[in-house]
Amino acid sequence: MRGSRTRLTAEVLLLFAVFPPLGGCVSYSAFKDARALDPGAFRLDVAPGATVVRPRSGLVAYERQYELPRVGDLANAYFAFELQARYGIARGLDLGLKTGGTNLELNSTLQLVRRETFDVALAPALQYALGTNGDDEGWEMFLVKLPVLIDFRFGPGGDHALVFGPTIAQAIGSGNGRNSNYKPDALFIAGTVGFSFKVGVARFVPEIALYTPLTGGAVALPGSTLRVSPDLGVGKPVIVQAGLAFSFGK
Repeated sequence: MRGSRTRLTAEVLLLFAVFPPLGGCVSYSAFKDARALDPGAFRLDVAPGATVVRPRSGLVAYERQYELPRVGDLANAYFAFELQARYGIARGLDLGLKTGGTNLELNSTLQLVRRETFDVALAPALQYALGTNGDDEGWEMFLVKLPVLIDFRFGPGGDHALVFGPTIAQAIGSGNGRNSNYKPDALFIAGTVGFSFKVGVARFVPEIALYTPLTGGAVALPGSTLRVSPDLGVGKPVIVQAGLAFSFGK
């Protein structure tokens, strides 16, 4: 049993090492509930999805009123595909490693409350991401996330959960544009909402994450950046990431 687990761990680490880049993008997802894995338990998550950036209401009307050019960065959608491996270290504590190809995140689940019908946990994460337009522009960025995960259990044995994750996050980094350098930085107020359904040995976790910057200069996107306070003066962007994780393991 131990040999099989060692081989599985080695295969997962190799997969992280050779996973092909899919375009520079930051991961805003959590794809887990507030119940930490039991000691020795291992879980693998595969999660396709998409990230969409939208302006607050009023941007389109503002552009039409003043005949301004379309701000394309505020309405682009980016495909996302994430891989996450988690391992139970001790009772109430697990560690995870997640990647989307051009980002790498170390995360954890620190359980504060565990009850039959609800759980509460801190889920701090540190992520490094990079991106480029393939020409002369690129960036790198660190994202520190501090979600508080709260889940409400239901179903036989509390196998299923409705999960809320209010979050504060800080992004810092550096980038080079066509004419000048810049520093991506933003303080986010954010949150995730998802379900966790157990079906046999698998688990399905649909989730949506919403991030909007409170302060800062810019947010890094694939091949470009998005100003936190656009020159047009029409408000701050909203970043939406939605996906469905297929989870295997204990």
